[in-house]
Amino acid sequence: MKKREILFLSSSATIDIAALLSGIAELRDKHGWSVHIIGDIDSRKTLLKLLEFWKPDGCIVHCALDDKAFNAADFAGMPTVWLDRDPATLPPGALCVMQDARSVGTVAAKELLRYDLASYAFVDRADAPFWSKGRREAFKEAVELNRSPYFEFCEKGASSWTKRLSGFIRSLSRPAGVFCANDTVAADVISVAARLRIKIPDELLVVGVDDVEAYCEALSPTLTSVRPSYAEEGRGAADLLAERFANSRLRGVVR
Repeated sequence: MKKREILFLSSSATIDIAALLSGIAELRDKHGWSVHIIGDIDSRKTLLKLLEFWKPDGCIVHCALDDKAFNAADFAGMPTVWLDRDPATLPPGALCVMQDARSVGTVAAKELLRYDLASYAFVDRADAPFWSKGRREAFKEAVELNRSPYFEFCEKGASSWTKRLSGFIRSLSRPAGVFCANDTVAADVISVAARLRIKIPDELLVVGVDDVEAYCEALSPTLTSVRPSYAEEGRGAADLLAERFANSRLRGVVR
């Protein structure tokens, strides 16, 4: 029996694709799939060439930081499972698996609240992906539930963003706990704190998300980061794709 050709496509080169694939691998081996992994897709032209080259039986598409990287119409008629695509942009009848953004925010809150700090804050950019909202809301609810002061910094801009972030970090009562929507933002916060001569972790505790080794180990001090359940998410995507192969009428499933 011919192996099914599956493409795993991602718009990101930094999200932990290996963890996602560890979950997919279980179903790959069970069903005898051949899975081809292609990340950092930067244009529709590249995507269309890949689809033409492989002519896959199905796709698992990880939207990561940018839904616009993949046009849903390009996958029309092909069994496709979306990973972390904004529900507002999902095509009708799409199959999708979402990470639990709220649980990430809750884990971060528990980590920081253990220290009984003077203030707590959430930091991200205003144009962040949809999942940032879930992380922020869960973190805010947990902090306020524990009757602790909560603040947030979610502003637009590039050139002046760091300057305004510096003012925000300086204004926090210390010791403060800062939850950043991802490790990239956490690196910015740590850099700002260093310039302000704010000591980490004595005066400022920083928690990121994604557990990207390039950030967590390279930063000084090393970054504490929440690792989402990527393996479980990948397993769920592969399972849903297998269900689609077994039932061509399967539509509109979001998990």
